Amino acid sequence: MIDIVNDYLQHHKLLGKSLAVACSGGVDSLSLLDVLSKLVSSENLICLHLNHGWREDSNQAQELLENYCHKKNIPIITKKFALGEMATNENSARQARYDFFCQFCYQESISDLFLAHNLNDQAETLLFRLFRGTNTLGLSGILEQKKIFTNQNFAITLHRPFLGSTRQEISSYANEHLQTVYEDPSNEDTRYHRNLIRLKIIPEALNINPQAERNITKLSELIREEQDFFIDQVNIAIEGLGDLPWSLEKFRLLPRTIKRKVLEKTFCTQIKFTDQFLDAIDSGAFHRINFEKSKFFTIKQKLIHLEIQK
Repeated sequence: MIDIVNDYLQHHKLLGKSLAVACSGGVDSLSLLDVLSKLVSSENLICLHLNHGWREDSNQAQELLENYCHKKNIPIITKKFALGEMATNENSARQARYDFFCQFCYQESISDLFLAHNLNDQAETLLFRLFRGTNTLGLSGILEQKKIFTNQNFAITLHRPFLGSTRQEISSYANEHLQTVYEDPSNEDTRYHRNLIRLKIIPEALNINPQAERNITKLSELIREEQDFFIDQVNIAIEGLGDLPWSLEKFRLLPRTIKRKVLEKTFCTQIKFTDQFLDAIDSGAFHRINFEKSKFFTIKQKLIHLEIQK
């Protein structure tokens, strides 16, 4: 794991820069923090932890991290919600974490944030998106590196050097190098959909093929390659259509795949919306397609209009 992260730091020229590490105290994120502590000076490393306050034992992770960082002389910044203050669902928790991490990075002008997603997380995410309903962009999966912008237009690069490593490989590192990690009891709660996928569905997939998780993630890599190809084609199509209203004839002449990509990039990535739009165009029975609240598409005089209901 040390060699993997060291190669990543070298390749992206991150040595000597200030790095923030999002850490829950679990095996993955604490292992990432530990590896970075061996490669990066403590004065260039800072640990960020959000205590969701979901349960009375939520303080255990924070205390473990604070003790670890104290021994390693790593600065740690924490934020804590009061018990029951925050809604206990996956989306709200994820958004709260990213809001906290990005706000701190912006305030301290830290442009590089490390996250501990691994190969297993990638497979779980792809299956979760597939079951929920997604387009090919959603199946391109978690990116090893991604730039995001805060509300203040400050750019933060997310780094995931563990993305090609399995949870088993990370656990082997933790068993050798860490005295203790926080075991979150909620990780065993199958009421959370990602846990259900991890604990029930993926083990069955591995019974079919021990390489199932790697094959799932390989698919996401192939989809990303195709996405890169489509970008130029979609931009050409959008330029040819011009501003709304669009020519119905020009839109119909586009390949269906390009039509879908144009809609996804210009308006909405929801499969239900793009399917309704394309089916209506193809059938010639286009009367009105709802888009957002008070917004809908119509065809008038062979032109596609986006209208706003006042």
